[in-house]
Amino acid sequence: YVYVEKTYGTDSLKIEIKKSIDYYNKQIKGTSQDVSISANLPNDITYCIGPLIFHTVRMEMGDENWHKFIQKLYANNYGNVIDYNMFKKLLSKYAGYSIIKKMEDRMNTKGVPKEFCNY
Repeated sequence: YVYVEKTYGTDSLKIEIKKSIDYYNKQIKGTSQDVSISANLPNDITYCIGPLIFHTVRMEMGDENWHKFIQKLYANNYGNVIDYNMFKKLLSKYAGYSIIKKMEDRMNTKGVPKEFCNY
């Protein structure tokens, strides 16, 4: 979403977010794939809702901290697989407890995050 927003603008970002929400509502909601992304299943929910969750994290922590976090994450782990605990540990250096708690709540709740209900 960062790329879309920075390259094409906020209106284009809103269109992409709306596409994800529409896809969830039409293709996933009420099906066997309608689970929280914390279920860690190889299905569409991860790719549909995951970016929405991380977009809210970026918005809450701010672009500067988000970019520092992503740069450090990449620099520290280039070419390696990381697990959630490693991701969370590094994120905690750039985002406060409340942001991480909200992210985890969103990851453990199925459906579109409430922040996007008006899209």
